[in-house]
Amino acid sequence: LLTISASAETLGPHLFQGMTMAKFITLLINLDGSDDRLVAAKAALDAAGIDFERFPAFDARGKAPTDFPFYDNRAAIGFFSRPMTGGEIGCYMSHLQCAQRLLNSDADYALVLEDDRTMPSNGGAVVADLIDHLNAVDPDWEIVNLGRPAHKIATDTGTVHGLTVQAAHYFPVTTTGLLWSRKGAAAFAATEGHIYGPVDHFFRRFFTKRGHGFALSPALTLPSGAQSEIDVPAAQTRDRPVRGLRYHWIEFRRQAQNYFHAYKNRVAFKKNQ
Repeated sequence: LLTISASAETLGPHLFQGMTMAKFITLLINLDGSDDRLVAAKAALDAAGIDFERFPAFDARGKAPTDFPFYDNRAAIGFFSRPMTGGEIGCYMSHLQCAQRLLNSDADYALVLEDDRTMPSNGGAVVADLIDHLNAVDPDWEIVNLGRPAHKIATDTGTVHGLTVQAAHYFPVTTTGLLWSRKGAAAFAATEGHIYGPVDHFFRRFFTKRGHGFALSPALTLPSGAQSEIDVPAAQTRDRPVRGLRYHWIEFRRQAQNYFHAYKNRVAFKKNQ
């Protein structure tokens, strides 16, 4: 099904041969200097038979988000009840640039991995067959969360290598393993000039509303045990603010909007099956 060699060097698109012929790139997000992580990630991807391109992470640690002209602080407060951190900007931009990398290539799909995740030995075959499954179930699919199942408001669409493929109407929060179509990458890339929330929570809102996100249960990519270096948690970079009524109102409003779109899209998805 899949014949590719493993390398940490920058390579062109790789060919996955399933029911359809598709060009496919794998991007591994890795901070400059994080050599041990690169070695560990390379070993896992080598074992899975997945060739990849190391993608230098956008390093915004220690910087103020207001240093970046594309950051909207007022919208951030309205969305997540607090300003973003420099690390969150870096994480968002790393994934945004990976989406742009796909669009600037002649590949059809991209597997984007953060370097604190592992990949099982059959990961390449799973991804190849998953693409065929998704194209049959929803030709307009945009993104798959490979790092966390959809625990709420999801529709099972079948199995691939023993993993349940879920239409994730309520998109899971995590960005450690993502599978992109060009359509999804283009939609995300269009947000470049307006960043206002952590990328994982932005994805929940964005793809829950758009209705073409998927997930795997159980997850395909698993934690390596290493803490993310791209996005230092907010609790480690500032004192956590007191969560008053405004915080709870913003949280309630954001989640209410997510649930509204999730239930609506579940009905539409089942109607089209």
